[in-house]
Amino acid sequence: KLPTSASNLYAKNVFNFVSNLYDKENNKININLEDEIIEKTLIK
Repeated sequence: KLPTSASNLYAKNVFNFVSNLYDKENNKININLEDEIIEKTLIK
Protein backbone atom coordinates (compact mmCIF):
# COMPACT_ATOMS: atom_id res chain seq x y z
CA LYS A 1 0.00 0.00 0.00
CA LEU A 2 1.25 3.47 -0.90
CA PRO A 3 1.79 5.90 1.99
CA THR A 4 -0.57 8.88 2.03
CA SER A 5 2.28 11.39 1.85
CA ALA A 6 3.67 9.80 -1.33
CA SER A 7 0.21 9.72 -2.91
CA ASN A 8 -0.37 13.38 -2.03
CA LEU A 9 3.01 14.38 -3.45
CA TYR A 10 2.31 12.49 -6.69
CA ALA A 11 -1.12 14.13 -7.01
CA LYS A 12 0.37 17.57 -6.42
CA ASN A 13 3.07 16.98 -9.06
CA VAL A 14 0.54 15.79 -11.65
CA PHE A 15 -1.75 18.75 -10.89
CA ASN A 16 1.12 21.24 -11.27
CA PHE A 17 2.27 19.64 -14.52
CA VAL A 18 -1.22 19.72 -16.05
CA SER A 19 -1.77 23.28 -14.78
CA ASN A 20 1.40 24.26 -16.63
CA LEU A 21 -0.23 23.05 -19.87
CA TYR A 22 -3.38 25.15 -19.42
CA ASP A 23 -3.73 28.79 -20.52
CA LYS A 24 -6.15 30.39 -18.04
CA GLU A 25 -6.50 33.62 -20.03
CA ASN A 26 -7.79 31.85 -23.15
CA ASN A 27 -9.36 28.85 -21.37
CA LYS A 28 -7.56 26.32 -23.52
CA ILE A 29 -4.69 23.88 -23.47
CA ASN A 30 -1.44 25.46 -24.61
CA ILE A 31 1.51 23.12 -24.96
CA ASN A 32 4.57 25.36 -25.04
CA LEU A 33 7.26 23.17 -26.58
CA GLU A 34 9.93 25.65 -25.45
CA ASP A 35 9.01 25.25 -21.77
CA GLU A 36 11.86 23.43 -20.01
CA ILE A 37 9.61 21.03 -18.08
CA ILE A 38 7.45 20.13 -21.07
CA GLU A 39 10.48 19.72 -23.32
CA LYS A 40 12.11 17.29 -20.87
CA THR A 41 8.97 15.14 -20.63
CA LEU A 42 8.32 14.75 -24.37
CA ILE A 43 8.93 11.42 -26.02
CA LYS A 44 10.79 12.06 -29.25
